[in-house]
Amino acid sequence: MFLKALEFAAGLIILAFVVTQIVFPLWTNRPLFPLFRPKVNLAERLRRAQQELDDANLQHTILTVRAKAEEVRKGNDATLSREIDELASDPGRRDSETIDSQE
Repeated sequence: MFLKALEFAAGLIILAFVVTQIVFPLWTNRPLFPLFRPKVNLAERLRRAQQELDDANLQHTILTVRAKAEEVRKGNDATLSREIDELASDPGRRDSETIDSQE
């Protein structure tokens, strides 16, 4: 009788282990065997959060610089088309005059 109770208890322990270490983590999309994973301390969580903040700030800076570059390109295109229109309307104007006026 004792052996049957011990066998039943061992079966329950193994079933509980499988459920808590494999089935539940798979169901909730977490890493397997959480019992054997080291606990992440607060300093590590802070480091990860700081890294995410730095990445977000860098991404924001990149987007800002790209937007400014696009504005400059559009402004240069407008200036260039205006100069082309001026040259087309004044055929006697030399290219060196345009270059001298830009400097």
